[in-house]
Amino acid sequence: MKFLFSKNITDGQLYFEVPEGNYKAFVIMFQGTNGAVAATLDDLGTLMLNYKKYPLINDVDFELLSFLNNLKGGFATFTSVALGALSAYIYIPCGEFGDDTNSYLVERNDVLYLRMNYSALAALAGISGTVRIFGVESDGVQNYLFSITQRNVVASGAGRVGDTDSVQNVSSILLKNFAAVTDVLITKDGKLKADATATELLAQSNFINQVEASVSLIEVGLNPARTLEENVGNEVSFSYNFTGVTTLEQYFCSIVLTPDKAARSVIINNQKVGNKIANGIIKSEPAILPAGNVKGGSSSGGGVSAVPVINPNLLGAVKVISPSELSL
Repeated sequence: MKFLFSKNITDGQLYFEVPEGNYKAFVIMFQGTNGAVAATLDDLGTLMLNYKKYPLINDVDFELLSFLNNLKGGFATFTSVALGALSAYIYIPCGEFGDDTNSYLVERNDVLYLRMNYSALAALAGISGTVRIFGVESDGVQNYLFSITQRNVVASGAGRVGDTDSVQNVSSILLKNFAAVTDVLITKDGKLKADATATELLAQSNFINQVEASVSLIEVGLNPARTLEENVGNEVSFSYNFTGVTTLEQYFCSIVLTPDKAARSVIINNQKVGNKIANGIIKSEPAILPAGNVKGGSSSGGGVSAVPVINPNLLGAVKVISPSELSL
C-alpha cells in the first residue's frame, strides 16, 4: 500500500481527493496515543466515499466498517489503551470483498473523495496522533462501483416491522445491533432470499465467511453464486420480528455498473502490456537458448526455453462485462 494523505486527529475531520490512478482498495489508519479515556470504535466517527457526486459509502460509521473487515478479511487491528497506544486499521475495497479483479480507475476529470468526521475522537482529553490514508494500486478493471448504504429499521415495541426499498443490484444485507430481532424475512424482486431466525443467520454468516470467532455482524447473502446475473435486481423487501423497542442497523451492499469505465480500463491495461513488450520487459515470443540449457533441448541444436508467451490482446486476469451481461 502507498501513503497518500494524513491529518491530525485533533482536527476532527478531513477531506481528501484521490489522485489519478487505478486502485484496488484504500486503507485508513488511526495512529496515536490516548489520554485518560481510551477511544472506542464508535469514537472513530464516519466515512463518506464519493465518486462523481455519487455516495458509495454514505457516512457509514467506522465501527460497522471494522466489524465488516473482521467478517470478510479475518482480522482488523484495533488497539486502544488509556494513556497508551491507539491503533485502528480500516480496509475499504474498490469492489466487493473477495473480488480481486475489480478496481476504481480515477482519471483527470473524475472526482473520488474521502470525507471523514471524527469529532468525538478529537474531543477526547489528551488524545494525539494522525489519521493516515493509503492506496492499494492495481491493474484491475472497473466493472462496477461498490456501495454501502444505511437503512435503519426502528421498532417502537414488540412486533413485526417491514418495508420495500428500490435499491438496485443488492448483493447482501448487513445487520448490526440485532439482539432484539427474532426472525428475518427478506425477498429480492419477489424471490425469497432469507427466512430464518437471527441466531441461525449469524451462524450461517460466520460459517460462510470462515471466521474463527463470532463477529457482531450478520451478512445475509442475496447473491450466493456471486454472478452478475444473480446480483442484478430492482428492489428488496425486508420484514423483521422484534422483541421490544430498538433500532436495527441495516446496511445494503450493492453495485453500480460502469460499462464505459470497464471498456476504458481494458484499453489502458492493454496499453500497459504493449508498452512492456515494446520495452522488452515481456517477451512476445519464446527465447531460443543453446542446447542443454533447458529440459528437452536437442544435443545438436538449440532448445526452447520455458519463457511463457503472453498475447498482448489477452488479459486473462481481468473480468470484462460482455454486452449480453450489460443488457440485463
